[in-house]
Amino acid sequence: MKRKWMLLACLMSLTASGVLAGCSSNNDTKEAAGTSAAGNQKAEQDKALSPATLKIYIPGDRPKDMDAVIAEAEKRMAGTLNVKLNITFIPWSDLDNKTSLALASGEAVDLIFDAPWLHMNKMIASDTYEDLEPLLQQYGQTILKTRPQEMWDANKFNGSIYGIPLGVSQYQIKGFYIRKDLREKYGMQPLKTFDDLSQYLYKVKENEQGMSPLTTLVSTDRITNAYPFYFNSAYDIKQEIPEMYPFFYKKNNDGKIYTLFENKDADIWSGIQSMRKWYQDGIINKDNLAVQNERDLFTAGKTAAITSADVGIPSSIQDAVSKLGGSAEWVTFMDPSQKYQTDFKQWNFISVPKGSKNKERAIMFLNWANEKENYDLLSYGIKGKNWQAVGEDGFKALNGDYPNFGFDWIWNPTYERYDASLSPEELKWWNWAKDAGNFTKSKDSGFTFNPEPVLQEMARLKANSYVYPILLGTLDPDKAFADFEAKYGTDLKKIQTEYQKQLDAYLAEQK
Repeated sequence: MKRKWMLLACLMSLTASGVLAGCSSNNDTKEAAGTSAAGNQKAEQDKALSPATLKIYIPGDRPKDMDAVIAEAEKRMAGTLNVKLNITFIPWSDLDNKTSLALASGEAVDLIFDAPWLHMNKMIASDTYEDLEPLLQQYGQTILKTRPQEMWDANKFNGSIYGIPLGVSQYQIKGFYIRKDLREKYGMQPLKTFDDLSQYLYKVKENEQGMSPLTTLVSTDRITNAYPFYFNSAYDIKQEIPEMYPFFYKKNNDGKIYTLFENKDADIWSGIQSMRKWYQDGIINKDNLAVQNERDLFTAGKTAAITSADVGIPSSIQDAVSKLGGSAEWVTFMDPSQKYQTDFKQWNFISVPKGSKNKERAIMFLNWANEKENYDLLSYGIKGKNWQAVGEDGFKALNGDYPNFGFDWIWNPTYERYDASLSPEELKWWNWAKDAGNFTKSKDSGFTFNPEPVLQEMARLKANSYVYPILLGTLDPDKAFADFEAKYGTDLKKIQTEYQKQLDAYLAEQK
């Protein structure tokens, strides 16, 4: 439990076959400065540059102490990079529409969050993002050094770097936040299965007036996080066509993409039916479709469980629940003995739009942000006010005024700290997810779908009113499923055919 962070960084260097690549020392940044490229970069950044303001779009809610952190960052950059930060936070529920509109209108955004589950493939196909490799070679030596080569190799699109990978693990561990005090109140042992979860949720329904048992973020992966199939290693949970997951799905690592209409997978369909029953029984939040921030409902005591894409309970959430007189705990139904499929791509990226007027300065800033002291500032806030170090590699949040959101823009596996509030069991999961040897490399690793030939079909599907209501149980699945297929079945088939055609061509090239 007390292994040094450098060991964790080394684990990130495992190849898909489990071979350990050589790890640098904790002085990567200093060593990089000794190279010719890094030396030129440092000389460039040490001289005062003309002032520039970077316009940055990232998802989430603006932290209370964001202005203080920006002020400190700008103070540190004064006289060298001379960068001002104009950061816009976009609610997760509006992220797709607002970022798509900004990019389509040619707005001069310098850095923007994107992901394969959002619209990254589409933006790359439409030549919206800059190929970052030349800029990284000239201005981003620290960015390159703080991510193992395997991460760069697995996160190229069409052989190029269109986004800096943001990740600290090889797989996104999914689970739930629940109220530990309520579980204990009902005399229940720690939840180990979906049946245990269901019993807990029904106990909440029976005993807690005015509290929704379960609420989830309104996205296809977080809703299906509440489905048993999602924790089954037979399924590939990547979502290159996110608005249609799991109506498009992959299974058994066979190089195929299926539609739920032609191949009505029993486990997925069972999950849809179970969610319908939960909705009818008042287990799923009746207003879930309108929810923009499920964590706020959890910390306000208005829901007893939420789906989670993190390991463990952040101390800010634990503290908020404690003020209600309760306690929270994290549960997952993943099985570490299973070999879950992954293409080793990260879930999130930070990109530079071609419309940016400050491309070089944007990479200079990110390079600065990936240095350890600056990484700590932008990830955790003001030291001594928002957080304190625990050992060499951990941190403890002192308040909820600057929650950790490095995954939005700067995450790297070398300098990310573990939350000291993690239990020994949770820390074990955190470390497990870093080891590439624990996972199976998917056949389509390295494949990038080009949606250009089916943009009209995808646009029509994106506007559908079936996916979220069916997945959340608000519609009768049998009737809605038939209506959905009648209206969009042709579009689905055309997209599936095009996707499979491209994937087959890619797999043939790999032989």
